[in-house]
Amino acid sequence: MSTPQETLAGVLEAVKALFSDGTTEVVRKKANQWLLNFKKEKKAWSVANTMLSTPGLSDNAYYFAAYTLRRKIQYDFADLQDQADRFKLRNAVFEHAKRHPAKTIRMQLALAVSGLAILMVGTD
Repeated sequence: MSTPQETLAGVLEAVKALFSDGTTEVVRKKANQWLLNFKKEKKAWSVANTMLSTPGLSDNAYYFAAYTLRRKIQYDFADLQDQADRFKLRNAVFEHAKRHPAKTIRMQLALAVSGLAILMVGTD
C-alpha cells in the first residue's frame, strides 16, 4: 500500500506523462489507464483535495484534481457517509474555487458545487 505522498507523486507523474509533448503513445496510454483506475479509488477524494490545496502545481494537475472531485461527487458521493465529511468537502470545494483563477479549473469546481447542492438538499 502506498503512502499519501507516494500516491500524490504517482498522480503528478502520470498527469505530466499524459500531457507532455515528448511522451510516447505507449507511455501516454499507460498513464491514462493508471489515472482512470486511480479515480475509482476512495483515496482519490483526499489526493484530489490535497492537490487543489498545493501551490505551484501545473494547470493540468489542478484540472485533473478538480475533474476528479467533480466525478467523485457525481458517481461516488455515497462514499462520504458522514455528514461532517460532506460539509468539509463542500467547504473545501468553495475554497478551491476562490483560489484557482483558470476558467477550466473553476468550471470543474463549479460543476462540483452544483452536484453537491443537489445531493445535499435537505441537510443542515
